[in-house]
This record gives sequence, C-alpha cells and structure tokens, in this order.
Amino acid sequence: YFSEDGKEFTITILAPGDVYSEHSQAIMTAIDETEVLYLSMAEFQLMMDEYPEMARRLVRVLGRILSLNNDLIIDLAFRETSSRLAHAIRRVISSPTQSLEKEREITKVQLTHEELASMSGSTRQTVNEILRHWETQGILTLHRGYLKLLDPERLWEKINDG
Repeated sequence: YFSEDGKEFTITILAPGDVYSEHSQAIMTAIDETEVLYLSMAEFQLMMDEYPEMARRLVRVLGRILSLNNDLIIDLAFRETSSRLAHAIRRVISSPTQSLEKEREITKVQLTHEELASMSGSTRQTVNEILRHWETQGILTLHRGYLKLLDPERLWEKINDG
C-alpha cells in the first residue's frame, strides 16, 4: 500500500501457492522471478460451483489473511518499532504449515533494510539502527541484501518486548 504522502507499507510477502486478490487494492510487486496465474471472477465462481472443497479451503485462506491483518493492526497500534521489526522478520520465515523446528533451521533472510522498513512501518534509518544493535548483541549478522539469524529465539523475544 502507498499512503497519500507516498510512503510504502508492505503487508506481506507471498510464497509459492499463496493467493492474491485484486479486491485488496494492494499493489503487488515481485521480488523474485514469479509466475502468476489469473482467474476472472466468472471463472472463479464456476470453479467454486464445480469444486465445493475449494470453498472450504478458501475459508481457511481468508481466515489466515484476516489473522495476519489483525496482527498488523496490533503491531502498528501498540508495538514499538523494534518489536514490529522482529515480528516482520518472523513473518517472512514462518508459514502456517511450517513446524517450529523447520523455522529454527532458516537463518538467512533475503530482504533489504528498505524492504524491512516497509514491512514494519518504519524508516530504513531506524531499521538500520535496530539491526546494528541486534548485531552487537549477537542476535544476527548483517550482509549486503540479507541478514543471517544467529539466535532466533532471542529475536522472537523482542516481539513481546515492545
């Protein structure tokens, strides 16, 4: 989304198989090579009629999207920037089907400071300061275009600190 003054806010990063609806009025930008499949509303409605199981799955997808949006509202309304940033990083490496053990194995987050700022409702400069502080604490290391998590558990603790 873009605010009236041009500030960008990233709601989510979609993974392979995720659904995007043009009804959201969000602008979609690919950060990797992407294949997009499009269904018109008429085609979608025909599929829903032909495959009732699809409607049940769609309810689960919509529930997940609603939960994500509620988390974002809570983050922006009640959490400090460092907490929002930690939460944004966790959202990037988490998925509803992924186990906690698998989440712990992911240590490389390929996002720029600008992208992390957009996801956490902050500025690149503030994100840079927070990340450098976490680097001195041994939580992560910074690299060009990505960061490497050294101690994810300590980072997740930051979510509830703010």
